[in-house]
Amino acid sequence: MRLEIDVNLLQEIEKAPDMQVYMTNLVPKLKLTHDMIQQNLQDKNVVAKQYYDKWSEVISLQIGDKMLLHDPTTKIGVFQAK
Repeated sequence: MRLEIDVNLLQEIEKAPDMQVYMTNLVPKLKLTHDMIQQNLQDKNVVAKQYYDKWSEVISLQIGDKMLLHDPTTKIGVFQAK
């Protein structure tokens, strides 16, 4: 699948006088693109956290409450009396 950035880069490489000039111009563009992607990811993470927090509940536990314990050292199907 070709994206818009792919098409633009292909057009630019065809117009570039030599590879060194092309690379000199390409690096700042890629840095800017990377920074924009990182900012978008951070923004989306904030939105996802807000959505998750909207539907989650805070569990309050008191001393003496019974709960299940996950013990990853116990093999599946093996019972160990404690």
